Amino acid sequence: MKYTEYACYNEPNSEQLRKNVFEALKYNINGISIPIYFLGNISSLIPEGITLGCPVDWPCGNNATTIRNHAAIYAINHGANALDLVSSGYMFINDHSEYVEDIKSHIKICKDRGVTLRVMLEYRRHFPAQTLDMALALSELGVDYIFPSTGDKLDDFSDNLIVSHRISTMYTTPAIFNGNIFTQKQYKILCESRVHGVRFNNLGALIRLLGV
Repeated sequence: MKYTEYACYNEPNSEQLRKNVFEALKYNINGISIPIYFLGNISSLIPEGITLGCPVDWPCGNNATTIRNHAAIYAINHGANALDLVSSGYMFINDHSEYVEDIKSHIKICKDRGVTLRVMLEYRRHFPAQTLDMALALSELGVDYIFPSTGDKLDDFSDNLIVSHRISTMYTTPAIFNGNIFTQKQYKILCESRVHGVRFNNLGALIRLLGV
């Protein structure tokens, strides 16, 4: 496994978020992802070489492309070097060409600014075939990484890993596992899989599993 990251999306204030982020960085993680409204307070404090991600249109991905584009540009202008764009499943199902144009517009925004584009699916909202169809479309369009879920709801380890593994083995775009992970056994299974990396949504689990 090549990549480890901490996503800190639910802290009540910037002080607690800053404390959690810098605690996580002690464990040699490669990246963090934080909400857009905290970027201005945190981005200048992040060490060089660390991925600083920011979710766009999280957690549902239902906004119009123009709004999503503005949020993406705002996040980049405030220090994000990776965008975590929520895929619009409704757009994909109801208007595929609109979906493609939405993703292409974000690819252009990121390429023009030297930023990584990572797209979040939500496999629990769709049939497995639809999730994989979206992953295939994203891979063909050339996004950099795919997350199987948004991390917004309780997420089963095995289900997320199955989707991560299938994306990583079927398509050219690597998947980053972002389900719930709590035990050393789970972490060992994950390390032996073919997924590109892991996102920890829980600081305690990160410390427990990376601190050994």
